Amino acid sequence: MLHPQSVVVGEFLELSKKEYISGRDFERVIIKDQALVSRLLKTANSSFYGKSGSVNSITDAIVMIGLDNVKKIVYAV
Repeated sequence: MLHPQSVVVGEFLELSKKEYISGRDFERVIIKDQALVSRLLKTANSSFYGKSGSVNSITDAIVMIGLDNVKKIVYAV
């Protein structure tokens, strides 16, 4: 099921307000928007982050990119 981007962004915003959150929590929201997943993985696998192997999971991408940069990617949608 595809969710409108605004719904995903709203859920992400609400989640980011919580005090204790994990990469898995964000993954549950981000996975609803395949374009966002693609952009996140593409960013994590870019030469800018210099990882020798490829990043294949959303959680790993969040850890590599950092939450502040993930927020920028989500809100840029």
